[in-house]
Amino acid sequence: MARRAGQSTGKYSLGSECSLVQHLRNNRLIPASGVRIPRGRTGPGTIGVVQINSATGRSQYNEAIFHFAKRSKFVDLQANYILSAAYAFGGAVGATATGGGPLGSEIPFQWFSKSEWGPSLTDERNRVVVSGVFRLKWGIEASPIFQYGSPRPYNCLSSTDYTGSGGGDSRCVLNSSGTIVAAPAIPAGTTGLPAGYTSMGVNALRGTSTYDLDARFSKIFTIRERYKLAGFVELYNITNKANFGNNYGGTYSATSTTFEKPLGYLNNGVSLPISRQLQLGARFTF
Repeated sequence: MARRAGQSTGKYSLGSECSLVQHLRNNRLIPASGVRIPRGRTGPGTIGVVQINSATGRSQYNEAIFHFAKRSKFVDLQANYILSAAYAFGGAVGATATGGGPLGSEIPFQWFSKSEWGPSLTDERNRVVVSGVFRLKWGIEASPIFQYGSPRPYNCLSSTDYTGSGGGDSRCVLNSSGTIVAAPAIPAGTTGLPAGYTSMGVNALRGTSTYDLDARFSKIFTIRERYKLAGFVELYNITNKANFGNNYGGTYSATSTTFEKPLGYLNNGVSLPISRQLQLGARFTF
C-alpha cells in the first residue's frame, strides 16, 4: 500500500516457536557397590562419556514486536521495539552434539525437571532499533542507525561436579544467605547438596547491555549531465562502546580472577564493531 508524504504507521505482532532438540550427557559410574567415583577418575565398573542425541528437549521463544514508521519530505524514519523471552531445558535452544548442549542436570538424570527450565544464552529481553534517512542542506544525506539490546544470560559454574551426573561442572552454589560460595564437601556415596545449600538456576547471571550507533553521510556532485561523483563517510561505533554482551567468566572459585569479568566481545566481535571506525569512499558514474 502506497504511503503519502508525512504519513506515520505503527503495528505490533505476537509470535512463538518451539524446538525439540537436546542432547543428554552422562558418564555416571555403575559399580556394584553403588558408590560414585569422582569425575575424571577410572576404576572397575566405570564407563566413559555417554552422549545421547534425542528429540525430547523443549525450548520456547515468545516475542511482541512494535513497529513505527514515518515518511516526509525531509526524513524517512522507522523504529522497532522487540519484547522477547527465549527459554529451554538446560538453557539450550536447538542443541546438538556439537551445539552447546546443557550441562548435567542438578538432579541426576532429571533433565526435564522444573529446576532445568531457564533462559537461553540468546534471551535478550528488550531490543530497540531506530534508523532513518535525513535530507539536509546542500544535498547531504545522513543515515544513522542505533541499536540497543538488554543483558543476555550466562551460566554460573562451581568448577566441581557435586551432582555426580558426570555432565561437567555443576551450577554455582548459594548458602543460606544467598551468597555464592564454593561447593561443600559431599559425603561419600551421596550426591546433591547438604542442607543449607542450594544451586543457582540455569543461566542465572547476566552480562551487560549492548548498544551501537553508526551513521553514513553522503553527497552527490554533478560534474556534467552524464557525470556524477558520489562521496560518502561512514562512521561505526561512534560512542566507542565495548560490547561484551554475555561473554563473561562464569566459573566460580575462591581464587578465580575472571569470574564475572569480560573475556571478550559479544560473538567475538562479529555482531558489532569493537572500536570506533571511519571509512571514506566515492563512486563515479558516467
